[in-house]
Amino acid sequence: MGILSKLNPRTLRGIETAILAGGFATVPFLRTLPGVPLCPVKWLTGKDCPTCGVTRALFALLHGNVGEAAALNPIAFLVVLVVIRRLWLLYFEEGGLGRLFSTPIVERGMLAAFFALGWWHVFAG
Repeated sequence: MGILSKLNPRTLRGIETAILAGGFATVPFLRTLPGVPLCPVKWLTGKDCPTCGVTRALFALLHGNVGEAAALNPIAFLVVLVVIRRLWLLYFEEGGLGRLFSTPIVERGMLAAFFALGWWHVFAG
């Protein structure tokens, strides 16, 4: 058993919230994107993979450059929605929207959106 399995659920929820929210809150204060290694698919094939540009798109989106983010990779918008959904479920899973957001159809829909946006980015974008 690892150290996280010994913590109570409330502490785990706080740790996950701090990591997710802290990561997103830090990005707008970065002036430039730290060195990100080249995608191995692009390195091998010379073509974008479905997730090429997501890091740069998230960086642009969190700096308020919505158009640039959409041009780099629209999956970034889905990533933000996934993080917001996760934070919502951490605190409001019991009823209302929490119950709706935790249904399998929402999870499958997000997965389908991920693949559709990735396909669109590579082949139609």
